[in-house]
Amino acid sequence: MRKALVIALALVTAPAVADEPKTLKLEKTVALEGVVGRYDHMALDAKGDRLLVANLSNDSLDVIDLRAGKLDAIQVFQPYAEQLIASGAGHVWYAAATRGLTAYTTLVTRRSTLAARGEELLAMTRGLHRTLGWFKATPAQEIVRAVKQFFPDVDPEIFAAAIERYRALSLWGSDPVIRREGYDRLHAAMRAGGALSRDIAFEACVDTTLAKRAIASPLSGS
Repeated sequence: MRKALVIALALVTAPAVADEPKTLKLEKTVALEGVVGRYDHMALDAKGDRLLVANLSNDSLDVIDLRAGKLDAIQVFQPYAEQLIASGAGHVWYAAATRGLTAYTTLVTRRSTLAARGEELLAMTRGLHRTLGWFKATPAQEIVRAVKQFFPDVDPEIFAAAIERYRALSLWGSDPVIRREGYDRLHAAMRAGGALSRDIAFEACVDTTLAKRAIASPLSGS
């Protein structure tokens, strides 16, 4: 039996005469086939007849077509996307990575720490550089075997497919250098979303010295 979430929609106010308080009226109940998760915040797109729902279990944004009474689109990370594709219940409509390079995962520290513990941080950055090189050249199934103990609930075939899809989208860099293009795109998104209240220059918060040193003098055996 396929699992389903059921969401009751009580979004449209019932007609009311003047001076009467408006009340919610249950319009319909929608069964979301194949969706497992815990819903939190919701927002209504009244013009588009869509309900936007935050799914905390998947870290996703689900879009429900209210008129058709079905799940219209879902924004998910891996391995959820690969699981939906493999089941035949979904297909990729848009991959966010196609918008261009965006600097997400970075190592952050204070300048004082960078100065005081530079050699330790350089060693760590060299290890990261070597790992990125290994990841770029290693078959997905081999990567799965190396790290599967950390993801015991993910099917190996799904895991390998997720790695190949992300790799094809160039989600992982080939070296630890943060590019200005990636910084600028993330900066613009954070400004647009209100996470940043002012512009911050690339030079003010990015130092690629260690990354460039790691590339110039990698670990032995790399």
